[in-house]
Amino acid sequence: MQKITEEQLENLLEIEHCAVSLRADGGIAEIAPRMCVSIDFSNLSDGGNVTFKGYTVFYGERERTSKRFDTLVSFLRKIGAKQSGEYVLEKINDRHGSVDEYEAEKAFMALDGNGITDKYFPLADSFELVAPFCGYDEICDTCPEGRFKLSHNDGERALRAVKEQSKNMLRELYERELSEAQKEKLPPFEELCADIEKECGEHSLKAEEGALDEDESEFMCDLLSEGKVKYSEPHDVFWHFYSELGMLRRFERSVEILENNTEERALDYELEKEECAPLKNNLLSVIPTFSWHCTTSGLMHKVFRFTLNNDTAKWLKERYFGNSDESPFEDLAFYKGDKLLYSECTHEGFRNDFSNELSRVK
Repeated sequence: MQKITEEQLENLLEIEHCAVSLRADGGIAEIAPRMCVSIDFSNLSDGGNVTFKGYTVFYGERERTSKRFDTLVSFLRKIGAKQSGEYVLEKINDRHGSVDEYEAEKAFMALDGNGITDKYFPLADSFELVAPFCGYDEICDTCPEGRFKLSHNDGERALRAVKEQSKNMLRELYERELSEAQKEKLPPFEELCADIEKECGEHSLKAEEGALDEDESEFMCDLLSEGKVKYSEPHDVFWHFYSELGMLRRFERSVEILENNTEERALDYELEKEECAPLKNNLLSVIPTFSWHCTTSGLMHKVFRFTLNNDTAKWLKERYFGNSDESPFEDLAFYKGDKLLYSECTHEGFRNDFSNELSRVK
């Protein structure tokens, strides 16, 4: 565990607005800054004014608030969190075990497009970009999935992949969260999944046919909360089962519609533009899918995989990052072989660095 000074603690709380956990005599003291956000509703673009109001400390079953830092320090001294003028750090924001780790992530999150590209090239040897199978502007009431045709083989592959991903996630949840006694009261895992998938499919079919009761929700998780499904306890576990397996009919319906379209278009049509020539010359694959490195979508998308070299690195800096509003792509990922090094989710605004795991594998 890292020891931090009083000055570092004050900076983390008041300047960085971090939640900080410290070791104390009786356990862990969790300290959170108290913030107040004031918003001018006549000028919402301003984003509001954030004001620091003090601290809240959670220690055992006790909760204590302090307006001043010296009052907080006095309390931390009483509970044994301050020893010899220093504090033993447990976590920053519940994930960083040291100030250096926190500062490294802060610097990573501040990188611009050039910085991101330079960080992973030449460490990575390929990268992925994602685009919708049919453009968002091509989806309408008469073409709810878009008007372009998906091949049968691509549709089957996309369904296999998303089903395998769901089953793997649910199997891990099943093994981790259910006791042996709870498992004994349930069918074996595969039979359980098949049973819930059938239940979800039958309900989805009723919804598609307009046969639901007036007050009956089309969403299986709503029915779970109302106790109207076959498996309901433990609720938190089966919420994931009904959520994941309930989406499978959505995926199947999407594939059915796209396969029945008649208008065809090349999978890599986005690369026909002159400015995309570096990408087209280094294209490794284009795969229609519902799921990729950072998320799963109810709409069919395409994952493009490219070789990372000087030409494509330059394109990323100038076109993807430098002119992002005009790019048809999103959700960049860097790879070393099959090892994911970097993942970003464009709309949600988060990014993750996994490059340190590569050195640990070695």
